[in-house]
Amino acid sequence: MALPRPTYLARSLYTIPLSFYKEEGISVLLLDLDNTLASHREKEPDERALAYVGKLREAGLAVYLVSNNSRKRVGAYARPLGVDYLYLAMKPFAFRFNSFLRKKGVRKEEALLVGDQLYTDVRAANRLGIRSCLTSPLVEDDPIWTKYNRYREKKGRAALASRGGAIPIKEE
Repeated sequence: MALPRPTYLARSLYTIPLSFYKEEGISVLLLDLDNTLASHREKEPDERALAYVGKLREAGLAVYLVSNNSRKRVGAYARPLGVDYLYLAMKPFAFRFNSFLRKKGVRKEEALLVGDQLYTDVRAANRLGIRSCLTSPLVEDDPIWTKYNRYREKKGRAALASRGGAIPIKEE
């Protein structure tokens, strides 16, 4: 199976300058939740998440959470942010995700999926035909079901680093 290819690389969602989205023609952000926007232990958004998502929305970006987690988990986090969400997204598979994008009227060329996992987030974006940004995990603490993916990902990230291809996003 081919190595998933992110379009962009960033240290963190929070280090991506707002100007980047406009420069790249991105008007829709699809954000992974756990270890991209917040630790899996954070049940509600902290001040940093509230402020950053607020700035994204003020800049005119449509923001959606897309997570493989449960409705309860994703909904509890999304509501204070004032954003819609897709729970049990079943990433890396594209069928639920595609349906969500159609329902929301998202044009793929304007969308960017930001996530911390190569074999779920980036692979889903590749299958959907949308751009992706691979970030480093926010924290090293992962739920048990993610630890296996992290183990597999080490070689994939090393291969990406050696082959290049993804565009590093300049931090502000």
